[in-house]
Amino acid sequence: YMARNPSEAVDKPRQDTEERPVYTPDQVRSFLLAAESDRLRAMWHLVLATGLRRAELAGLRWRDVALDRAPPVLAVRTTRTTAGHAVVEHDPKTKSSRRVVHLDSGTVDILRHHHEAMAVEAEKRGELTVSEYVFVDEFGDPYHPAQLTRDLHSLQHRAGLPEITLHDLRHTAATVALLAGVHPKVVSERQGHASTQITLDRYTHVLESMQTAAADAIGQFLTT
Repeated sequence: YMARNPSEAVDKPRQDTEERPVYTPDQVRSFLLAAESDRLRAMWHLVLATGLRRAELAGLRWRDVALDRAPPVLAVRTTRTTAGHAVVEHDPKTKSSRRVVHLDSGTVDILRHHHEAMAVEAEKRGELTVSEYVFVDEFGDPYHPAQLTRDLHSLQHRAGLPEITLHDLRHTAATVALLAGVHPKVVSERQGHASTQITLDRYTHVLESMQTAAADAIGQFLTT
């Protein structure tokens, strides 16, 4: 007989399959248009292109970005999260979160321009090199994760778009990828999900609309 149930010490898996607010394709285009003049344009584009988490964006370093590689990729190796008022850096918690994400040519160009802009800012501050972090504030310091959310909301207000979180923007990235025809397994890997089933459960509404389009396409093929 056991004195206590050992499962009581186990944290229950977080439920994150509920439908989140996401931008429509038209809203995504409006968001990116408004972001073109924003100092953090590269970050807003990157989250929609890759689905990186807020902590992953805050902890991304230039050493983890290989823009000249064929194909160009970025590796998720460090996260910056909050513990109370403090910022804590650590490795991604799960094997699936430690991943390599391929980058498209447009994202590569935007990141190159961002690096050039950061080099100019660093020179004005009297620094010889750019910060090791990809996204830093005007003083060259890595962002507090909460500041990224505040900056996102400021951009949304300027663009006249509904206020959603960075987590919701990440879900928008997955939705856009699925609507673009990317296989759910690939979307799962890029998002850092533990399994493809999580992706299938989370984006059922998108997959259902894709099923309708697939049925129409099959029907057209069979009748022509």
